[in-house]
Amino acid sequence: MTKLPTIPMSPMPEFGYDPIPLILNSEKVHTLRKRRCLGKKEITVKGKRTGIIIEFHRWVKMVREDFLTRSFAYADGFKIADSSFKSLGPPIYAEENLCRLLSYFYGEVPETMWCSHFRLLEVPKDNDNA
Repeated sequence: MTKLPTIPMSPMPEFGYDPIPLILNSEKVHTLRKRRCLGKKEITVKGKRTGIIIEFHRWVKMVREDFLTRSFAYADGFKIADSSFKSLGPPIYAEENLCRLLSYFYGEVPETMWCSHFRLLEVPKDNDNA
């Protein structure tokens, strides 16, 4: 069997982001990227294949004002960052964490992004990889 292309979705608790449990429960059904995602892909976590297969079936181009909202950030898997509770500072909300993560990866928050919708196709029998 040919290995599928991969897509990284590693948890990043410093940004309040842990997508894998949400994907496995079909609560996270899209991802925000600079390019559209197409077809079947295997999710990787920290560079390792998980056996979790998703299929992208739709995409929508979004502007910053639409994806930097609390409701979109929650739907994309962001929460209040764990570190905000320990720092005694004000909480870092989901939309702020999304903004911080995009800045981390792209140097700034892009004006437009692609929201690529997917469906869960396959989960490994032993779910310890996820």
